[in-house]
Amino acid sequence: MLSLAPRMLETLLRTLAILVVVPWSLCGCEQARADDTKSAKLAASPSASAGLFPVSIHRPYPELGMNTGVAGPDGKAARTPCRTCHGFVEPKEKYAQANHLEAFHKGVEIQHGGQSCRTCHSVPGFDSFNLAGGERISYDEVVRLCGQCHAQRLVEYQRGAHGGMTGYWDLRRGPRSRNHCLDCHNPHAPKIPQMVPAPALVNRTFE
Repeated sequence: MLSLAPRMLETLLRTLAILVVVPWSLCGCEQARADDTKSAKLAASPSASAGLFPVSIHRPYPELGMNTGVAGPDGKAARTPCRTCHGFVEPKEKYAQANHLEAFHKGVEIQHGGQSCRTCHSVPGFDSFNLAGGERISYDEVVRLCGQCHAQRLVEYQRGAHGGMTGYWDLRRGPRSRNHCLDCHNPHAPKIPQMVPAPALVNRTFE
């Protein structure tokens, strides 16, 4: 029996060591997980985005208004701002749903779903936009206006899958410049017209 005592003592000591070491190691794992969670939260916090370069969006095309059909001093078609007429002409209710404006708006045909002028434009003046909730916004913020109905396209646009951009994907390295909705789409008829493929041009000068 005395010869078994050392072995029993050794087994007892090993058991005690396991009971002490395992909980201690588990505490270490839990602490590590807590630290990782804390780091993840810090990475997602607003302070972690400090120091990123900005994302700028092109302003809408500057030649807003109606084409007068008369060439200006620069040889381009002269345009007149909407407020030239709409600033003092009282809007008529019977024209609220007009889609084809022949009198003073030649070439402007509304083909934008079931929308009309007043769906987007503020009156009188037509010099700004109205959001669905009644907020008035400037022409520079037209992306917000388009995004009300075209939500999926807006999500794709924000993630870089719609439209175009130049600059850096990683904003820690440099700025990014984005296209504007009106860079590609006609706001009154935004559907891109169907295109017919054409053969490539061949330079036969030296043939």
